[in-house]
Amino acid sequence: MYIFKQSIFEICKTFLISIVCSVIFALMIYRESALPNSFICLVLNTAALLLFLYLHYLNWVRLYERSFNATEYFVPALSAVGVYAAVSSYFYSKRFIFYMWLFLPSRFLEPKLNSDFAFVSVIVAHLLFLGLVFMTPPLMYRKS
Repeated sequence: MYIFKQSIFEICKTFLISIVCSVIFALMIYRESALPNSFICLVLNTAALLLFLYLHYLNWVRLYERSFNATEYFVPALSAVGVYAAVSSYFYSKRFIFYMWLFLPSRFLEPKLNSDFAFVSVIVAHLLFLGLVFMTPPLMYRKS
């Protein structure tokens, strides 16, 4: 039951972190000077993704430190990644109007990609997010 509660908590934190990162950078992107410039949008979208990954790294370091075994870390972290990837991919495929305000970190490459290949940004962002789950323990040990 502990792992289930921790998984729900991690899923909620993932969506909250995504919304915070999205709102901060979407407000900057929607300014008159930023929106028409694809390079500025790329930089702001990439900054949103990096902040998103960094906040999750900090979050998962704490989760890993509190875990007594690998299951207590990997199950909540992987469930958060899986649910986030499924929900954001679904809304991306449906062209949800508020996607920019909820899931901006997954659109980091879109300003420079052809519209036919814009989905690559979502795939790359989710793969980076998944990779962070497995890279957090080794990076944490390297730091200390």
